Amino acid sequence: MLDFSPTGWIALYEPTDPNRDQIMPVESWSADGLPQVVHGNRLVSADTVDGFVRLERVSRVAVAFAAAPGWKIRIWENTEDDASAFTEPIAAWIVDDGGALQAVPGGTNDGYLEPFEGRRRAKILPPDGPAGEVGERLASLESLAFRTGNHLAFTDEQIAGLSAEIKHLSAGAERAGRADGR
Repeated sequence: MLDFSPTGWIALYEPTDPNRDQIMPVESWSADGLPQVVHGNRLVSADTVDGFVRLERVSRVAVAFAAAPGWKIRIWENTEDDASAFTEPIAAWIVDDGGALQAVPGGTNDGYLEPFEGRRRAKILPPDGPAGEVGERLASLESLAFRTGNHLAFTDEQIAGLSAEIKHLSAGAERAGRADGR
């Protein structure tokens, strides 16, 4: 499932063509207010593509930025089985238009990064040493978002402020990591 799009909407289609995705992000809105998707290398109205079913609301990325080195996420495939857990580095952080902070694991082999969907048990692990102390506030905020699924409503100004604070904390964590010899 596509969790994000530029507009906060996706178009869903019947599986009529094996060469076309069943989910397409709504890239923009026409002057008439119609949703537009990329089809045949051009923008077209979503409902003109064969198999159109409906539009569905998804998140919109408000802010995205690289994570400082050392941040990791521990994910349990089976929430009841501790042996199913694995750890991946965090490549980036995303704040969506609802104010939710999400980690983007970077451990995939296919080169495609996507936010951790939060439907499984997970724990954010800050860097070891002084760098971890700098980021404890961020880790507690992230853990709360994953455990409760809460989406806090932030204004655009608050999101910009949060982004600046997280970048500052990430830079501090990176400097502390270099001081530790990492």
